[in-house]
Amino acid sequence: MKSLLLSLSLFLSVGLCAQDITRENVAHDLHRMVAAMEAYHCNAYHYVDATTIDQLLEQLVMALPEKPTAMDGYRAANLLACAFGDGHSRVWDYGIEKSYQENGGTYFPFAVDVLDGHLIVRHDYRNGTADLTGAEITAINGVGASTLIAEMSRHASRETAALDRALLSNNFRRHLWLTFPWATGDFTLTLADGSNQVVRGRTADEVTQNLPRHQARPVVETRILDENTAYLRIDHFEGRPKTFKARFRAAFAEINNAGADQLIIDLRGHGGGDSRIGLELARYFSDQPFRQFAYSQWKATPLLKENFKNLYLPKALHWALPVLKGINPHTKAIYNTPDHGLARVEYPLVQPYGKARAFNGAVILLVDNNTFSAGTCFAAMFKDYQMGTIVGQESGNLANFHADGLLRLGLLHQTLSLQISNSYLVRPSGDESPAAVQPDIALDHNLDALDYTLQHLLTKKNDGPLVR
Repeated sequence: MKSLLLSLSLFLSVGLCAQDITRENVAHDLHRMVAAMEAYHCNAYHYVDATTIDQLLEQLVMALPEKPTAMDGYRAANLLACAFGDGHSRVWDYGIEKSYQENGGTYFPFAVDVLDGHLIVRHDYRNGTADLTGAEITAINGVGASTLIAEMSRHASRETAALDRALLSNNFRRHLWLTFPWATGDFTLTLADGSNQVVRGRTADEVTQNLPRHQARPVVETRILDENTAYLRIDHFEGRPKTFKARFRAAFAEINNAGADQLIIDLRGHGGGDSRIGLELARYFSDQPFRQFAYSQWKATPLLKENFKNLYLPKALHWALPVLKGINPHTKAIYNTPDHGLARVEYPLVQPYGKARAFNGAVILLVDNNTFSAGTCFAAMFKDYQMGTIVGQESGNLANFHADGLLRLGLLHQTLSLQISNSYLVRPSGDESPAAVQPDIALDHNLDALDYTLQHLLTKKNDGPLVR
């Protein structure tokens, strides 16, 4: 172990050396990635066994050309990171795609939804040509849809199949470029009607110019839909908890002042963030004390301890760390755990707000495969404490997952870095089954959860509220 950690310390500190890429040094980086995951992840083999990773590592090294390009190295590193199956451990590119774009590189000229093995054009980035929006693509350059999806999914997180599909749909053109060396220039499409079309790729600037125009919208949006129904949409939990606390207080003041007794909370497409913000949100409508997680685990390496201190403790308060070791449960667990051990944090119950601020009506939560990270945490908590009814699709993450990517480790020979999850979060019930959060009412992707809720689940005035 000592020699491994000494070797990794070089891996961590040198990073991003400017030199010609060779087969040997890309292989060196791939081996270091596996060693880093084993050393710093809570459980590198939670989602995949070590033999599978060893076999993939050997295959990737054997497949490297004698003189690999930066893109060859990127593809191999990304495949290896994704094979671990952890949605928060990933490879970041610090220049390869930027260089590609600056040199006029082109992308597939369509936004595509990946739905149950089908590729449906959501938007056509071309200008002045026959619009293919809504068309189904059955092959690109002779490669069938099922093979395209399977190969591209290897470059997604693979925590859940639903999350893979969501990631591919969110940025199909980039995943196609990342997966296939031929995904530049012209593309030959085969459509569901049997016809073939040749289309020219578009540069990043051309794609941007032809993106659908979206109006900027607030992170937290409150609407009163009718005399007894309110709607609360939240894009993400990124930011200061104090800021969201003020937003929620204003939102529920508006909802309560309107006399609403039914509330729709929309977390579809939720990008994640600070899970403590979801805890604050639930205090407004939970009818019992609740906790965010049953427990969490942290790999208490010296590097994590240093990064944790710098991220969560202002520099002016670093002197107070010995005091905080005995007060804050996370600080206490992490800094009192021997180096490289697993720190365990038990979560206390939180009291909901009293009647003066609480919402006492029925609550419906909308989620989908794009409800990610802290959004999934909130959905699991909502489900475990039966806070209301969940409508939509299963969550993007598993209900129990690894998160808090506090470590980014630069690769020695490439302009890439490896982000490693440092915690393992267990849903409030303590059930560690490897499953996503399931909706109470599951809807097909072609049904809009908000429309369905408004048409089928809400009561009219004087009919009484929806039963919680």
